[in-house]
Amino acid sequence: MPNDINPAHRRTHRWAFPLGLLIIVLAIVGAVRAVTWGVDKINQITDDSEKCAEYESFLVPVVMNDPDAFDDISKSNMSQLIDITVWSLLNSDISPNDYELYEGETAGMLVPQEDIEAQFKKLFGSDIAPDHTKASGSAYEFTYNSALKSYIIPLTGVVPTYTPKVYKIDDKGSSVILTVGYLSGSEWTQDEQGNYIAPEPGKYMKITLRNDGDSYYLSAIQATDAADIVEENQTQMPTTQPTVSTTNSNTTTTTKKEVSTTNAS
Repeated sequence: MPNDINPAHRRTHRWAFPLGLLIIVLAIVGAVRAVTWGVDKINQITDDSEKCAEYESFLVPVVMNDPDAFDDISKSNMSQLIDITVWSLLNSDISPNDYELYEGETAGMLVPQEDIEAQFKKLFGSDIAPDHTKASGSAYEFTYNSALKSYIIPLTGVVPTYTPKVYKIDDKGSSVILTVGYLSGSEWTQDEQGNYIAPEPGKYMKITLRNDGDSYYLSAIQATDAADIVEENQTQMPTTQPTVSTTNSNTTTTTKKEVSTTNAS
């Protein structure tokens, strides 16, 4: 049983591996910078394109594995919220010295549950509390170890199912409703000059963020039609091609390209 793993397998010294082993997951659309998320920062931005870029950075771990839609955070899938939380934490300003390496059957980074709880609250507010459980994607699993009160984050590479592109921002009282295009991580193409071209969105979703006065929190994810997109409000933003990070105990290779979204018209 994963939760009965002998704590003796836990390393007592800090990371002796390259920094790249920590960045398992930064195969996510090149979101390799820390994302600072707060109402003050967003409110200080007056340019829509800059706002879109900030929202897109926040949404990278949210949309990457295409979580189920929900009208209220209390009706969401907890395993999917944990998955979003882990990716968001790994995308933040963490140091390889912050965590230990677990050397059990599946090697991975040990992330204490209190770190997950703190990041969970930043993302989803205090109306819902995390229920510690495993979370998984198409090629990985984040295992919760109750004995260690930690998550084991495997060393692997991931290509996101989707990456976000914000098309419209609607302020509705204490909420912000974002119309978000989901760009497939596997459908990027190249032109004759070798420039990467982002695909058309595979679908659109309405994502609601709630403002409690100090921060914005994810409140709802709802389906919407392409017809709801207002053409004149579309903002063309630089988009980063999804990349794959391949890691092992000796080397780490990450390939990343920034390109501009191209719409056929």
